[in-house]
Amino acid sequence: MKKVIIASVLKPVNDTRAFHKLALSLRETNKYHVNIIGFFAKNTPNEPNIVFTTLQHNHRLHYTRLTASLRFINFVKSYKPDLVVVTTYELLPAAVYLKKRMGFKLIYDVQENYSLNIKSNKTLPSWLGRILGGSVGYLEEKAFSSIDHFVLAERSYKLELGLRDNYTILENKTTIQPVKVSPFKLTSGQALTFVIYGTLTPVYGVEEAIDWFLNLSQHEPLFRLTIVGHVPLKSFHQTILEKVEGNVNIHHNLSSTPISYPQILTTASMADVVLLPYQQIASIRYKIPTKLYESLALGKPIIHSPNALWKDISAPYTASLELDFLNPPSSLDFLRQLHAHTFYQNSPGESISWTPESTRWTTLVDNLLG
Repeated sequence: MKKVIIASVLKPVNDTRAFHKLALSLRETNKYHVNIIGFFAKNTPNEPNIVFTTLQHNHRLHYTRLTASLRFINFVKSYKPDLVVVTTYELLPAAVYLKKRMGFKLIYDVQENYSLNIKSNKTLPSWLGRILGGSVGYLEEKAFSSIDHFVLAERSYKLELGLRDNYTILENKTTIQPVKVSPFKLTSGQALTFVIYGTLTPVYGVEEAIDWFLNLSQHEPLFRLTIVGHVPLKSFHQTILEKVEGNVNIHHNLSSTPISYPQILTTASMADVVLLPYQQIASIRYKIPTKLYESLALGKPIIHSPNALWKDISAPYTASLELDFLNPPSSLDFLRQLHAHTFYQNSPGESISWTPESTRWTTLVDNLLG
């Protein structure tokens, strides 16, 4: 069997894309042994031909992050891979260094436009974000000539990164088998659980969604809001807690570490309505949230911020309503719209599924390793 490494610094070793999509797709071919290198995760599964190697145990700002590349180099030398898939910019210099000495193929799985995220996502002072974002962009650009192939999680990354060739788009579609769902309405007086889940940062729109829900629940006291997710910023974690404190209609499970995929699916499954209140900033508006595909596969009504791409994906199934969480309509107007809408006049099919992406991925690796 040929050996493949899929490596990150802060993504957990059982990360949805690295494990459930890329690694399991390769394992199903019976051609590859996969080593997933990343952040520590509890209860990693015992899978044939897949091993998990912890690169980082401590929180994202811990000093040991500075030496992650050295530990990565040791792991790669020991494993002797035929292919290395790097999913974070931090490991690119080390991967390029090792590629020149060991001769493996190198793929850069672009899961985020990291440079744009740092500049736009409001986690740093703007001046520092510009400096660090520019530095990350320079680091990536210097490595590009040594990369054998780019895998893009979003179509927009082709233009944003200036790529002309040697790329394959593998969107973050869902591994959930789409359910068959009959058309339905959410009737007045019905108890509904609205859910926000995933990685929660200020640009996710959580604060705006909470404010909107508090106004809405004054008219529908049976409504509930559940917030489940990884909150990497301590200050924002505290902001959310203060905002929901004492409100019996809002439940939360906030974690300082990534939430496991099974827990994510459990959260999504319990929802009556999934909220996608993302702020429409430059680093978000051209991306397709995995939660959109997951919600469609589960037959869940979706309320999302105004976004033409998201609307185009959900419109064939009448699965969503657009809502400007920054400037929402009156609660009564929204409720009238919600109760009048017929959801899922068509059931989603394979177009939202990871299956076609999986085929493209395994074909790419087969061709690259020949």
